[in-house]
Amino acid sequence: MKRCLTLIFYINTLITSVSGVDLPVVLINQSGNSPDPLTDLGTVNYDYYISKYEVTNTQYAIFLNAVAKTDTFELYNTNMGNPDYSGGILRVGSPGNYSYTTRSGYGNKPVNFVSFWNVARFANWLTNGQPTGQQDNSTTETGVYMLNGVAFPVNASIGRNATAWSAGGVAIANQDEWHKAAYYDPNAPGEYWTYPTRSNTEPSGAQANYNPGDGSNPGDIAEVGYSIPSYFGTYDQGGNVREWTEDTIYLDHRVVRGGAFGTGGGISSVLLSTLRNTEAPETERNNLGFRLTSLKPITAPTTDPSIIEFQQDISIYKTVQITFESQAGMYYNIQHSFSLNSDTWVDSPQAILGTGSTITRYRVTDGTLFFFRICESPSPHSEIETDIALPEQQLIFLETADW
Repeated sequence: MKRCLTLIFYINTLITSVSGVDLPVVLINQSGNSPDPLTDLGTVNYDYYISKYEVTNTQYAIFLNAVAKTDTFELYNTNMGNPDYSGGILRVGSPGNYSYTTRSGYGNKPVNFVSFWNVARFANWLTNGQPTGQQDNSTTETGVYMLNGVAFPVNASIGRNATAWSAGGVAIANQDEWHKAAYYDPNAPGEYWTYPTRSNTEPSGAQANYNPGDGSNPGDIAEVGYSIPSYFGTYDQGGNVREWTEDTIYLDHRVVRGGAFGTGGGISSVLLSTLRNTEAPETERNNLGFRLTSLKPITAPTTDPSIIEFQQDISIYKTVQITFESQAGMYYNIQHSFSLNSDTWVDSPQAILGTGSTITRYRVTDGTLFFFRICESPSPHSEIETDIALPEQQLIFLETADW
C-alpha cells in the first residue's frame, strides 16, 4: 500500500506540507461492461475512481479536527476511542474545543462506528474542498448529498446529487461501482470472480481478514491493504470491516457489502459476490466502515497562502534540500510530480537509507511548481511502498540553494 507525506512548493519558497486528506484511489475503467450474471450487478457506464483502501482513522481524524470542534451532528462516536471495540480515534476537550488524535497503532486501520450519515457528511466535506468550520452548508451539509442540516433525514429522500457528482464530487460507492471494483474480471468480459481476491477459490484468513474458523486471520481489525487485491487493485473488499454502499433498500435501510474481521464463523459466504447485507442508516458498529468514489482523483486542496510564485529567470537551476526525520535502517523513496492530481509519480533514482535525520537534494528549475512525496520502501529495490506515518511537525526544514 502507499501512503506518503506530500510536499508542495515553488522554487525559492518555503515548502509547505499538505495537512488534508489524500485518498489513494484506483481507476476503474472498461465502462459499459456486462453485469454479473449471478447478481445483475456491476455494470457501470463510465470510468471512475474508487478508494484503494477503506478510509482510515487518520483520514477521519483529519475530518473531525476540521469540522467537529463542536460536533453538531455527532460525527464522533465515543466507542471510536474504546480499545475493547477496536476503536482508533481519541477525543479530548469540551464542546467548541474538541480535538482528535488516533490511538497508537490504529492510524492506518479502517475507521469504524460510522453511520451512513457520518459517511455522507465526510463525502460532502471532500466535495467542498475539505474546509474548516462548523458543520453547515459550507462544510458537511451540502455537496453530493443534500442533508441541509437535518441530522437524520428520511432515508429514501437522500440520493446522489447528479450535478455535484458530474462536477467531480465525492460519493459513497453504489452497489454497481463497489461490485465491479471487487469482482469484475476484464480479461474475461462478462465474467466475475466469486471472491474479491481475484479468485473463485475460498480465501484463507491470511488472504482476507475474515474469520474462516481456523485461526488464520488476525482476529481484529487489520491495517488497510491486508487482503489480496482485486483485479483493479482495491484491498479489503472482503473482510476487515463491512462497507456502506449508497443503495437504499426497503426504503429505510442501506446495502452493506464485504464481510468483516469477526464474521464468517468458518463460512466464507460472507465474502461471496452474491452476498449483501442491510443496515439502518443511523447504525454504527465496530465492524462497519466505508470507501468512496469520484469521477476524479480524491486529493487534498493545493491552495496555500504561503506558496509564492518565483519571479526570476526560469532557466536558472536550484537545488532543493529536504530534511526529514527517518527511521534508521528503513529505506525511503522520494517521488515527484508536476501535478498533485497526476496518476504518475516519478521515483527518485534510488531508495534512500534512513539515518535518523535524512537529507536529500534535488536539482529543479526555478519558477516551477513541484510536488514531492516521501514514502517508505521495504527494501532498496522494492516497488511496494508502505505507510510512512510522517506527521507534518516532523518536517525539520526545507530550503533552496544555488546548484
